[in-house]
Amino acid sequence: RMKMLYCENCKVSITGNHEKCPLCQGDVIGESSKTNTFPIIKEEKHLMYLILKITALITIAVSVISVLINLGFGGKWSFYVIAGFVTGWIVIWITVKMHGNIAKNTIWLTVIISILSIIWDMSTGYRGWSIDYVLPLICCFAMIEMFIVANIKKLRIEDYIVYLIIDILFGIVPLVLLLLDIVKVVYPSLICVAESVISLAILILFEGKALKAEIVRRIHL
Repeated sequence: RMKMLYCENCKVSITGNHEKCPLCQGDVIGESSKTNTFPIIKEEKHLMYLILKITALITIAVSVISVLINLGFGGKWSFYVIAGFVTGWIVIWITVKMHGNIAKNTIWLTVIISILSIIWDMSTGYRGWSIDYVLPLICCFAMIEMFIVANIKKLRIEDYIVYLIIDILFGIVPLVLLLLDIVKVVYPSLICVAESVISLAILILFEGKALKAEIVRRIHL
């Protein structure tokens, strides 16, 4: 008799060697088979490596331009821009290396970094840089990181849709701050909101049917 796993949440039996349920990412019980049901396909990562290089080039270019603007017109805000980029790349590296629920880990990292930056800002006299720069930048990088990791990990379309939805949610926070007139420098928040809108457009235009099917499946209609 074939050894199988069982998900009590989805009420389905699962073949192969899995640590989590492929449908809900919940815990499974039973004994797994030592071999996977489906053959392992060699992943093509050339495109994602190219995206990583382009993203790195953009971050370096923006950092250099920020420093030059500060040198020419004064100010020290370029430090916060560079700090945001460095933090974002650390988040990408940690998320790629760590196991488990990547989306949950990304959300926790984003929340922790945002809270720490606000505490740091408040403890040094609060000049608003944590809200104006760090929070929207870390949300932007979280969205980019989710896209990169989702493609590197070769997620199923259902999981990929979940990642896009989380991308959209990351853009809501800067939007709320803009609507409440809390931020003083609006451009970083506007960029983050625009990135979120683009993610929403991609989701609707290219994955509309899959999104509808996923919503129906998850609410068990």
